[in-house]
Amino acid sequence: MFDRDLVIVGGGPVGATLALGLREADFRVALFEARGPGEPPQRDRSLALSHGSRLILERLGLWSRLALTPGGLTPISTVEVTQQRGSALLRFRAEELDLPALGYVLRYGDLAAVLDQALAEQRVDLSWNCRVNSVRATASYAWFEATSRSGAQDQSEAGSAALVALADGGAGEGYWQHDYHQCAVVAEISVADAKHLAIERFTPLGPIALLPQGERHALVWTLPEVLAQEVMALDDQAFQARLRGQFGVNAERLAHPGPRRAFPLHLRLARQPVERRLLRLGNAAQTLHPVAGQGYNLGLRDAFALSRMLCEGGLAELGSERQLRAFKNRRGSDRWGTTLATHGLIELFEWRAPKAAELRDWGLELFATSPWLRRRASRVLMHGWR
Repeated sequence: MFDRDLVIVGGGPVGATLALGLREADFRVALFEARGPGEPPQRDRSLALSHGSRLILERLGLWSRLALTPGGLTPISTVEVTQQRGSALLRFRAEELDLPALGYVLRYGDLAAVLDQALAEQRVDLSWNCRVNSVRATASYAWFEATSRSGAQDQSEAGSAALVALADGGAGEGYWQHDYHQCAVVAEISVADAKHLAIERFTPLGPIALLPQGERHALVWTLPEVLAQEVMALDDQAFQARLRGQFGVNAERLAHPGPRRAFPLHLRLARQPVERRLLRLGNAAQTLHPVAGQGYNLGLRDAFALSRMLCEGGLAELGSERQLRAFKNRRGSDRWGTTLATHGLIELFEWRAPKAAELRDWGLELFATSPWLRRRASRVLMHGWR
């Protein structure tokens, strides 16, 4: 007999989605979260949710709540993709797919608050201020050791489970990592005549993404590490001038940048996302480049698909080799397809060979003139590779 049936490490959006997706199952689920109750995430940021993610959150009964959060939901009706050294303009439109929006932008903190409330209402066995220090798995069970803080004292806990799902963190020898030697500089900025419009502008130094968020836009500006440090040290006026110079065409639309911060970019993949009685989801499985905003959407699809499989298999199948192998096979194409697509975009637009810019422009123009290609690409962006 196990102490728990399922242990979820990490109560962020991916771990919380998994727990909430299991409300129909008769499992003893324990969720361990390093934050304290009501404590916001350490680093708030803007998230781009695909239409596919909306469908998942609707099935969990959370979508209407997100619309009522302080930051609200901003729909993306059009996406424009261009490159600095080219003339092609690729547009994806929601109306082409008969959808209300291609995606939505919201604050990470708002999403976390809604999920925290839903977990409390579902009465999930959630341990706050708790860190799992180690997990080891055998063919028969998984063993975990955790430390929780209550006041000024730490308390240790250990136990067994049929399955442990790591949905937060991820580092060490079990990971393959590629350093892009870039940083993402993020801020809010005003963009004239761009309501519900998302922009991805590829430049020789890295992509510039602008996501509509309320009356402003969330800026994600990718730069080499040294240049990122330089722009972080600029005052607002000089920062705006540097951004406009890098953006190029119609750059006068960008104005009034807000406070900014920067974080390094790398690709990190778990070599074995699925092991005996143990699997990794979200950032514990992969950390992707933010281009195209696919990281969280991939983690959400993984968590919801896993919750469906666990509910269907019941307690007898929980954590079995057959079940985990089926999950790995079912989700492998989406994981690898999304990872290779985001990494490939960065490599493609950093390609410096002669005629490279002309070839990229030809590719953008091909998509721009082919409704079938745009629909196929839109479905991948919204629902993943499946």
